[in-house]
Amino acid sequence: MAGSQSLSVVDVWRDIQLTRYTQCESISYGKAHGQWEKYSLSLIVITLYSPSCNTFFHWQGWTGLIACMLAEAILQMRLYALYSLNKKVLALMLISYLTCTTAAASIMGFVLQRRL
Repeated sequence: MAGSQSLSVVDVWRDIQLTRYTQCESISYGKAHGQWEKYSLSLIVITLYSPSCNTFFHWQGWTGLIACMLAEAILQMRLYALYSLNKKVLALMLISYLTCTTAAASIMGFVLQRRL
């Protein structure tokens, strides 16, 4: 396979940490003051694990899940109408919706409890 790249765990972890840092820094109300060179690794780690950053990740995670649930509910109502208000289709959709929502909320709660 010419041109394919394999990602190591270290590369993925570094990308996740960089994404988390940029998200936290975007909400950290002017901590950097445009002087990136003066910040060391210790300040980056402190910023990543600050309480305001964790609050942001909790808010981001749960609001994303709620938005996804709302979109799924709207699409399922449309499918229910498309299938001429068939009760069997409704039952199948509700069971799968509740199963997926419960799984997603459980995973979200577990991950956020460990503070990412």
